[in-house]
Amino acid sequence: MNDKILNEILVLLRSHYHIINIETVDDDRAYAIAKEVAELKNLPFFEWSVHKGLMKMGDAFLDTQDILKVLTYISGTIDQGVYLLRGFKPFLENTEVQSHLISLVDRLNNDESALFFTGKGAHLEDPLKSHIASLTLPLPTENELLKLLKQIYQDLSQKNKIEINISKKDLEVLILNLKGLSLFEAKKILTMVMVEDGILSKNDIQKVIESKKRLIEKEGVLEYYTPEESFADIASLKGLKDWLKKRQYFIEKPDQARKMGLDFPKGILLLGVPGTGKSLCAKAVSQEWRLPLLRMDPAKLYSKYIGETESKFNKAMQISEKMSPLILWIDEIEKAFASSGDSDGGLSQRIIGSFLSWMQERKGDVFVIATANDITKLPPEFLRKGRFDEIFFVDLPDQDSRKEILKIHLKRRNLSYLNLELDELAMLMEGFSGAEIEQVIISALYSTLSDDVNITHSVLEKEITSTNPLSRTYGEKIQSLRNWAKTRTVSAN
Repeated sequence: MNDKILNEILVLLRSHYHIINIETVDDDRAYAIAKEVAELKNLPFFEWSVHKGLMKMGDAFLDTQDILKVLTYISGTIDQGVYLLRGFKPFLENTEVQSHLISLVDRLNNDESALFFTGKGAHLEDPLKSHIASLTLPLPTENELLKLLKQIYQDLSQKNKIEINISKKDLEVLILNLKGLSLFEAKKILTMVMVEDGILSKNDIQKVIESKKRLIEKEGVLEYYTPEESFADIASLKGLKDWLKKRQYFIEKPDQARKMGLDFPKGILLLGVPGTGKSLCAKAVSQEWRLPLLRMDPAKLYSKYIGETESKFNKAMQISEKMSPLILWIDEIEKAFASSGDSDGGLSQRIIGSFLSWMQERKGDVFVIATANDITKLPPEFLRKGRFDEIFFVDLPDQDSRKEILKIHLKRRNLSYLNLELDELAMLMEGFSGAEIEQVIISALYSTLSDDVNITHSVLEKEITSTNPLSRTYGEKIQSLRNWAKTRTVSAN
């Protein structure tokens, strides 16, 4: 159980708030909290639902399914107790229910009794608001998820043979990938992976990731990525890598970092030429820091229906905080937050304002990695100091970096054995981006495949000379971008 939440509830009860709204859709956790409060106060515990009515230790009270009848019962009884009313939110609109709740305030203040009710987004108006406390239930901790796993194993083992064949390290990874889910969601996933083959093993980590991915992508704005790239797959960018490695200290030792007065890093904006590895960096950071990676798709954000775009954006931010700690990757951020003035009815300005407010006030540990190719389309508010921890400029690779990129892509395709003049090839590729270098190798492979010959230096040279890189076709734009970045950004290279 989360001690912080429990202490918060006990303080509210001592402050004479005897009716508490628990903001959650996870009724199982609300049940556990209310039951623990009853045990601490040595009081009987009652729970109510519209289907079963009022129950005490599994025994139902007759004719108590109706909400007014159960509230009348609580008002009239002289016995103390802790009550949990599940799914109570819809009844708050009923004026009779409101009247009963107000009368219950005086009744409950006479003793140690307490009444909890659950329901996400419960709207309380005066005079109810002044008598009822509300608190939001945080998502389960890793310890709570581990307890849940043990409980599921015990329950399933009574009916079926379940084998546990997973190392402590892999179990930690599995639990880490359950973070951000409610106990109800985690319970369904864990039960599924154990029942499926009767064993909990390392292979179930991927099944958990896939299940979590489906839950997130069901909302339609965020995509869950499982990156395989690391810093070793990125040539050069030493300045950026060094900066990120220093911040990794917080990820690995958050408690120690917070004692030193440090906060979870906000994020970075990667500005640069297309194809220079900005998106690859986002994936590599996720792998190195061992944090989940969510990608916001700008194309899925905007809607023609009034209010839906804002709703989608707010939902995406809520999911990000819910899943934290994580990395939120916004690729080509200028497409998502380009300023359109009044041509869209002020929609883009509202989304920009919401995003900047969220960046300042977010509650979860979310590290934002935003990439941009065209700085002119971004509103100046984004570039103000303090929005991001740092703005990095990713330029085209130099000679040594081009040679390193060649090695990486040749190795990836099992071509490291080739006796190629890499220095000469890298020199011929001056002005090429990392993506263009990779494409040269791919084109050369297709040429050798169709001609039934081996890849050679001359084949690669031919592909290089037939490629027209962006640095030639958009030379002026790239130079203008470099000029802008010179005094406003930090070099990533």
